[in-house]
Amino acid sequence: MNQFNNCFMPQVSLLFFQKLRLCLLFSVLTVVSTLSHAVAYGADNSYSEYAPDVRRIISRGFLIVAMPKTDNAPFYYERNGQMLGLEVDIVRGFAKELGVQMRFYRNAKNQDEVIDVIAKGEADIGIGKLSRTFKRASKVRFSDPYLTMHHALALNQLRINQLAKGSTVPAELQRFSGSIAVLENTAYADLAYQNFPHAKIIKFNNWISAVSSIKEGRIDALYRDEFEIKRLIKADSRNSLIMKTVIFTDLDASISFAMRHDCLQLLSLLNIYLSQETHPMTVSKLMKLLPTT
Repeated sequence: MNQFNNCFMPQVSLLFFQKLRLCLLFSVLTVVSTLSHAVAYGADNSYSEYAPDVRRIISRGFLIVAMPKTDNAPFYYERNGQMLGLEVDIVRGFAKELGVQMRFYRNAKNQDEVIDVIAKGEADIGIGKLSRTFKRASKVRFSDPYLTMHHALALNQLRINQLAKGSTVPAELQRFSGSIAVLENTAYADLAYQNFPHAKIIKFNNWISAVSSIKEGRIDALYRDEFEIKRLIKADSRNSLIMKTVIFTDLDASISFAMRHDCLQLLSLLNIYLSQETHPMTVSKLMKLLPTT
């Protein structure tokens, strides 16, 4: 019996310590693996507490900004290879607050295409002197407006004399049945039918052609925001002899930035930035921002 115990115990002890060593080795490997995964997870998810839309941009390292390919100073324009302008500066400051760079997406031909780019998720923020409309708001979300302008008409002077006929021009404009030029794929292309139901709306694909048409007497009026109409008169003093400006103080255009419908946190941050870091903008201030040629 004693001989049996003496032979068996060393074998049990050896087996026990081999298993113990394996268990310890396994435990160490498990701890190392867990720590490695934790470090890797922390590196990849350093902004894990952020909302998904914000985290996506910060992880990417840059903000994609969509705008029309045609410059429109002082809002956005290229000068010596650099993007400049009021809206560019606002978005650049916002990107700085997020701690990211900016990349510009300029494939859109017009404002409506900028809205489509944002709706498809091809860019994070849309700029381009975008007016908020019901149709556009069905596709994207808009920030709080950074600028509010009145609607305006540039009326052919001869047409004004025919319009009045002893009554006031505003009263006649409510039932205006002449021809009005608008830029296609802009908010005014849709709003013209709503605000001038009796007029003949003619869409132009560029502003220069629209202006030429009123100078040549082929249309009766131009419909756009007050800034563009005032800029038109200021650009050439002879225009004031041909056209009369009518400002509609009861019709406003709210200029905002566009975001994808599910970017709620990013939109909230932009609204905070607009309220805290930007100054109220007016048409008179805009006129002073026009770049010199």
